[in-house]
Amino acid sequence: MVNERLHRINSKPTGKKLLEAIDTKGRAQYGYKVCILRPDMNVTTINNAIFIGGGNLARRGDEGNACIPGVGTVTMVRYNQNTISTPDGSQPNFIGLAHELVHAIHNLAGMLLQPLTWKNTAR
Repeated sequence: MVNERLHRINSKPTGKKLLEAIDTKGRAQYGYKVCILRPDMNVTTINNAIFIGGGNLARRGDEGNACIPGVGTVTMVRYNQNTISTPDGSQPNFIGLAHELVHAIHNLAGMLLQPLTWKNTAR
């Protein structure tokens, strides 16, 4: 099923560019640049955010390197082919995978922005 979705993404010019960019950017670690897995049906906490399993998710291999241009990091994608309804409306199921792959290319290239920190300066 994932291969069918990847072929669908690759069939359009923008999708083809996305997959080619993943192929040429970054370096493999643990034997992959992007690892696509089934969704995790558990509750997960990432950077103090709570995720209830079953949805699509792109997780960086190394938070620090994801913010360093030219260094970057690998990405683990959790992909649920049954997710076709989002807060933005309905979508073909390959769109969710393409969306997570966009996060992956940003991670590989080290294009992630440093997390913003907020200070309460009110006295």
